[in-house]
Amino acid sequence: MMASLQLTSMIFSSLSGKFMEFFKSFNLIIYLGYGFWTLGNGLNLLIDIDTKIWKIILIMIIQGIGIGNTLQPTIIAIQSVSDRKDRALILSVRNVLRALGNSISISISSLIYTNSLIKSINSNEGQQLPQNLQNYIILNAYGQPDLNKFNSIELKIFQKLIMKSINNIFIFWIPLTSICLIGSLFIKDKSLDYDDENQEVEQEEDEEEEDVEVIVENISIKDKEVIKPIEK
Repeated sequence: MMASLQLTSMIFSSLSGKFMEFFKSFNLIIYLGYGFWTLGNGLNLLIDIDTKIWKIILIMIIQGIGIGNTLQPTIIAIQSVSDRKDRALILSVRNVLRALGNSISISISSLIYTNSLIKSINSNEGQQLPQNLQNYIILNAYGQPDLNKFNSIELKIFQKLIMKSINNIFIFWIPLTSICLIGSLFIKDKSLDYDDENQEVEQEEDEEEEDVEVIVENISIKDKEVIKPIEK
């Protein structure tokens, strides 16, 4: 199932460049990307222990479309709205913030999962499990539990508790991608027409040449003032 998410995101990450080249803009692609990503996170709430595999794969594909049309176009957006001399620094900061965000989100998601699982075990439904299984689930919250320890009824209860905890993580994701979607509306769109880019570069080069000529003229004038003919 995760392969469908990864494969779809890889495909649309490559196609997003073609889309931006066709539309000569990146904002539309970013809107669609965050829109699909938010939609996919919302559809995650429909997943339960009885959900069919093909439905889960479809949700993963929707999220993959969103992720693929988001990560690469945002890099293009950063490069387009920033000065050329600042692009390397901005991209480095972006990569650092992305890695930091990944670490923080994993920590928060783990905390949400653990607290939700403990709360679910202490609920009426969780209390239907024997005390030894309750302790076993808590101690193996981040590990792979041995399902042979559960009978059919206990396994059904255990799966429901796990899904409730995971759904709370999905709920946490929805406002995050929604904030990104709303924030993308404030990104200044800039044409990706290469003729315009080349024209700007040529204009900057001309301005630099004019500055150099002015400096040279000023130096020549000063030299003439300093070097005077020697009177006999």
